[in-house]
Amino acid sequence: MSVVLSSFNTYCADLETAAELYARVWSRDYETTRMTFREYVAFPHFCGWLAWLGDEPVGFALGTESRAGQWWHDCVSEQVGIFHPALYGAFVLTELAVLAPYRSGGVGSRLHDTILRNQPLPRALLSTMVSNHGALRFYRRLGWQVLHPGFAFFDGGEPYTILHRDLRA
Repeated sequence: MSVVLSSFNTYCADLETAAELYARVWSRDYETTRMTFREYVAFPHFCGWLAWLGDEPVGFALGTESRAGQWWHDCVSEQVGIFHPALYGAFVLTELAVLAPYRSGGVGSRLHDTILRNQPLPRALLSTMVSNHGALRFYRRLGWQVLHPGFAFFDGGEPYTILHRDLRA
């Protein structure tokens, strides 16, 4: 059986499914995740994709446009400069997660390529933990470049690498 992708761009059951997957992949609280994901729907250019193997969701990707006044955008702009061109006209790949048994089978790459192809902005940004070497290899292989080598979003928190990619090429 092959993996099928489906899109969503509003608050719906698919957003709930994505929150469930996120909570499972990262061992996070589902209710907190669900509320955070519900906020994303209101952001400009929100879109999301789910990967399904039959009736089972196995991965998802979602993102929004990066704009001044959004928490993530403002944190990153403090590190790279508020006028850095990579921050403007950029889609933030906010989350991409695949359940462990389905990794290294192309699901993540398909989600990645599909969400970037189906959003309208010329640039993309993302953050991933400095310690997540697998994710960093994955994104570098897909053409992402380091915008900032790493900073913590919260005092005492894990540092995150900020990556960017020009999508016009």
